[in-house]
Amino acid sequence: MNKIGKYLWLLLLMITFGCTQEVFELGTPPSASDASFTFAPSAQGANYLTFTNNNAKAFMKVWDFGNGSSAKENTPTAYFPFSGEYTVTLTVYTNGGSVTSTQVVKVANNDPKICSNEKLLLLTGGCAAANGKTWVIDKDRAGHFGVGPAAETSPIWYSAQPNEKAGGGMYDDEFTFFLNKSQFIQKTNGDVFVNPGQGSNFAGSAPSPAGDLIAPYNAPTNITYTLTTDASGKMFLNLSNRGFIGYNTGVSSYEILSLNENEMFIKFKDAANGDLAWFHRLIRKGYTPAPPVAPKGASLPVDFEKDAVPFDSFGGSNFEQVDNPNRSGINTSAKVGKTVKGGEVWAGNVVTLAQKIDFTKGTSFRMKVWSPVKGTARFKVEKAGDAAVFKEVDAKITQTNTWEEITFELGNSPSDTYSIVAVFFDFGNAGNGNTFFFDDIVQMPSTVNMPNLPFTLETQEPKFDAFGAVAFEILANPNASGINTSAKVAKITKTAGSEVWGGVVASLPQALDFSTKKQIKIKVWSPIAGAVVRLKIENGTDAGVFIEKDQTIATANTWQELTWNFSEAKAGTYSKMALFMDFVQVLSTLMTSCKINFF
Repeated sequence: MNKIGKYLWLLLLMITFGCTQEVFELGTPPSASDASFTFAPSAQGANYLTFTNNNAKAFMKVWDFGNGSSAKENTPTAYFPFSGEYTVTLTVYTNGGSVTSTQVVKVANNDPKICSNEKLLLLTGGCAAANGKTWVIDKDRAGHFGVGPAAETSPIWYSAQPNEKAGGGMYDDEFTFFLNKSQFIQKTNGDVFVNPGQGSNFAGSAPSPAGDLIAPYNAPTNITYTLTTDASGKMFLNLSNRGFIGYNTGVSSYEILSLNENEMFIKFKDAANGDLAWFHRLIRKGYTPAPPVAPKGASLPVDFEKDAVPFDSFGGSNFEQVDNPNRSGINTSAKVGKTVKGGEVWAGNVVTLAQKIDFTKGTSFRMKVWSPVKGTARFKVEKAGDAAVFKEVDAKITQTNTWEEITFELGNSPSDTYSIVAVFFDFGNAGNGNTFFFDDIVQMPSTVNMPNLPFTLETQEPKFDAFGAVAFEILANPNASGINTSAKVAKITKTAGSEVWGGVVASLPQALDFSTKKQIKIKVWSPIAGAVVRLKIENGTDAGVFIEKDQTIATANTWQELTWNFSEAKAGTYSKMALFMDFVQVLSTLMTSCKINFF
């Protein structure tokens, strides 16, 4: 017998001898009395009714209480917060079939608790508002619509200007909430504003005059709402049956960031892009907001010494104005700004200025920074109300755990445009809890237009960059005596970890004119005698064109003046100057210099 025939024979034996037929019989069909029920007020109050059905033969009982709720229990309790008549239906299921019965339940009074619920009262108008409360998009004010990172509570990336989205399909929408039966009516007037990621869900969607999509749409009439609170205390407005508010991003749940009698600010997710959060500000229909009051902004320079500076944070960062934790070096201020960087690589802090920046006063900004890491600091200026108009510049943080002054050169920038300033620390790296301090944001004349020698270090300090693992700072004169009673000096620190060729360098705005002046003089203070101080002048574009000469410190721990003669230098050739303290030595030394003159 072949294999197929063998298997067919075995199957025939199983069907003939191995199977028995089970016979099912239906029980007696239930009667109307099997679905009868009674009800009575519960111990929770007059608006809570407990229902009872005594049919022991039923394997399932399904209740519909006529108030939007249901149950599958033997003796459920239902909540009827409002007075009225409710048709309650019970369907019981037995092995003989099913049967249904109904009763009209009369509730005499509204539950006073529901009428006094603060959030429901603000959202719906309460028990006295028979026609509910209607909300509309606050289209006439800036910030009624916008977008930002999912973790934020404001639209920091984009905020719409008044009536900017006219013709998009959402400005004529109305959203009415009723306290009774949690009813929500979404009036669209025939079309809605739709995110491109949701276009396939709306038949007939097409490009909108306001950007994105507009689609024909009439909302269903059986939408309800609930208010819920999560474990962290955030409150959410949830709509049933795909109901939505304003701009459709594919969601029906909205975090209520603020709610009062006349205004509601909500945040909602983007079903197509989890990194985004969208925002709407709504107002009560018929309410006319007061004209916006210009916020009290900060003024330049920002020094944190007197009034609180209204910095906001983003990207998970925070900000506070604190006592200076390290009153030393170039910063002995009493108060500074403190921020713990958030998890985003672009996390930072932002402040609105009371007046727009006047760049005729200078295109350079300087800021003192105390950082636990070396890296990039970013400085950004932005136009209020139009985040697309901005300018940003980076500077390097070269020292850790000490105050350092860094400079941001914004170059040729229009005045009367920017009034928002943002600062970012360790830009490009995700935050890991690092704490940064900053102080003295000062607008200065451009370093490009900085006067040439002499450098006095008293008012407009030149921008020196350190190299070879030496440190540089401007500070109060530690020894105002002898030939140098200046208030400020420059400090160059060279340690055992520094390179033998370590020093500082400055780019000059114009090449030095050696046609009439031949000497450069510098006042120096050194803790050791015999140290070599090298001065180098260099061509600004060709590092191979330079002259360098040495002088020797004669006496330790006193101010003295060193002179370098560059009589052989050609005029108009050298626009960089480098200074090397204790050249060719690797020692733990401290060198201070002041007042670089050109004679």
